[in-house]
Amino acid sequence: EAAAGTLAPDLGAAAVVGRCQVMDADGNTLPAAHAHVDESRLYEEWLSRNFVWTPGAAIFRRRALEEIGGFPPGLGPAADYAVYLRLARTGAVRVIARDLVRYRQHEMSMSRDPALMLRATLSVLHHEAAAAGPSWQSSIRQGRHAWCAWYGEQIVERLRADWHAGRRGASQLRAVATLVRRCPRVAFRHLARKARLTCASLWRRCADAWVRVDARLRRRVAP
Repeated sequence: EAAAGTLAPDLGAAAVVGRCQVMDADGNTLPAAHAHVDESRLYEEWLSRNFVWTPGAAIFRRRALEEIGGFPPGLGPAADYAVYLRLARTGAVRVIARDLVRYRQHEMSMSRDPALMLRATLSVLHHEAAAAGPSWQSSIRQGRHAWCAWYGEQIVERLRADWHAGRRGASQLRAVATLVRRCPRVAFRHLARKARLTCASLWRRCADAWVRVDARLRRRVAP
């Protein structure tokens, strides 16, 4: 009702978006931190983060949605993000800082697959780069870097959890390929960290082994 009440009298608005209250699979409310959104820089901010966590927290004017062809096919879980950017680029989105819907998270949700979300999100930005003017290209590049950092870290954490749980298959290989191709900086940073830890561990083992060998030699030559 709040979103509809904002949209109806504002003829220049194509959509109204707001926040959502997050809950787990059992319906328990989860803590959530909502960052401030500067509506005067809405499109620019949206390029680097999606503060509308579920399409249920958005309401659209049907005519405006039809004029842009609706939700684009082929973008999977980021189709709504593509619509937000398309409308925000023309200044046609309004933001209200209040909860509009409850959002249930569960393990099978597409948004819980960081590799899939990264691929879809970068596809959206690729389309935006082709449609937006030259003045937006720098912001779009910054958006790509931000999303790669955001989802790249999540991919690493998911791969680490899968490895310890013994899940090592095609899904994990696709995630690794996505990480290396799309987020080489994140991949290199974690590989370098792993290499440092491995070298440090090997050094400690060698040092311990040498101490043991030295102790044995000393016992042998002792009078």
